[in-house]
Amino acid sequence: MFCSIESVTVGVGNLESSLQFFRDRLGMRVVNDTRASVGLVAAWRRPVHESVRLVDLASAAAIVAPNAGGKKSKPVPASAKTLPAGRVRLAVYEDYALTAASRASSGNKTTAPASGPWAIELASGGEAASGKLMALSGPDDLLVLAAEGAELLNANATSNQRATQLASVCVSSSNLTAATRFYTEALGLQSFNDPQILARLPANSASQAVAFGSKDNAHPKIVVTSFDPPQSAQQLPTSMAVGQLGFNLINIRCDDLDELQKRIHSLGIKPITEPAHVGMPFGYPGRVMIVVGPDGELFEFDEIVV
Repeated sequence: MFCSIESVTVGVGNLESSLQFFRDRLGMRVVNDTRASVGLVAAWRRPVHESVRLVDLASAAAIVAPNAGGKKSKPVPASAKTLPAGRVRLAVYEDYALTAASRASSGNKTTAPASGPWAIELASGGEAASGKLMALSGPDDLLVLAAEGAELLNANATSNQRATQLASVCVSSSNLTAATRFYTEALGLQSFNDPQILARLPANSASQAVAFGSKDNAHPKIVVTSFDPPQSAQQLPTSMAVGQLGFNLINIRCDDLDELQKRIHSLGIKPITEPAHVGMPFGYPGRVMIVVGPDGELFEFDEIVV
């Protein structure tokens, strides 16, 4: 079984300001702009009549170049095989007013919660992995980490020099042992106990950090952090949810959902949505399964149907 982290879905209140941040400031490019299918919305446990606009951004290097005739190619992958990993997927809930609780939750994220997602890391293609990370305030107070002095922060750098893409999703864990078992035994991901991971995080952050990713090390990672003792009494657990501002889903490609379901069942985990056939945002048929991780992470596992 093969699982790879493809993207993170982020709920945003204002699409244009979000595009200004990811596209205009950081050099990412729109690779798909569509609406979620009825089947996908149902899998998310949202009202099926809801209109959800999904805008995928990826590295500019993933865009197909213009053809020899000089006509501009559409910046949309032709098939599932050409989907660029490392995407940020913006979700705009056009028929749904974000709740007051969701808006209230979008406060200062510089203090990580006791458990749950707390930041995404963006990196440029040629960036050294040892660079110290600095915190940026993204759309709706999303905490974005980027290496100090990185090309993606250089306004004079070309889009190809930036090649900005999702490098990792940072999740705070209240039980690192349970998190490690979930990511390695259930998902089959490789653990990367690199001491530089902890050193790169912003000051006063985690006391422990382990990264989990695909064995080929070619896709974004989940960086699981823990705090001992907790930073403050306000360090409350958070969770991901579709339909809220900020973190909605971690999107993972899997080649066998049935096998994955057996693995998570052995750990006592029951999917919120069992494998269901849906129309995927890039126009190909697929199956999805929605699962809650050990620290409130919400996963959308996708399988291409051929």
